[in-house]
Amino acid sequence: MPTEQPKIPLGHTAPRYNCVGSADIRLVRQRQSETGAIDNLSVGGCYVRSVLVPEVGDQVEMILQVNKMSFRIGGKVTHVLPLRVAGKERGNYSGMGIQFKEMSVGARDRLQDVIAEFKMKTNRRWDNRPANLANGNVGPS
Repeated sequence: MPTEQPKIPLGHTAPRYNCVGSADIRLVRQRQSETGAIDNLSVGGCYVRSVLVPEVGDQVEMILQVNKMSFRIGGKVTHVLPLRVAGKERGNYSGMGIQFKEMSVGARDRLQDVIAEFKMKTNRRWDNRPANLANGNVGPS
């Protein structure tokens, strides 16, 4: 299967990059905190798995740790995948999409540096795909 350049998911304004990182999440209204795992990241938001089950619209404060960088971001929960979906357990974690709303200039700079690294790695993989895929041929040569 070819490595594809990241696509912009419906309802998003920037490409999402799969990544490994952690997020210290605090739900502002509940004063509840938990550590979660970042599944993907963009300049406008991220998707985090956590034992927290927030509601859409909840305000969160997070410290994200990705690629040996750490930055504080405020955001809003835009969607939630609960622990149970269609009657089936999803494990011990729910998932939440978070739209970034507030960050310092320094945090924005670090976030853009991380995204630039992801983009460079993705482009490198895209440029190094087999010649038949580079020419748009997906079948056998």
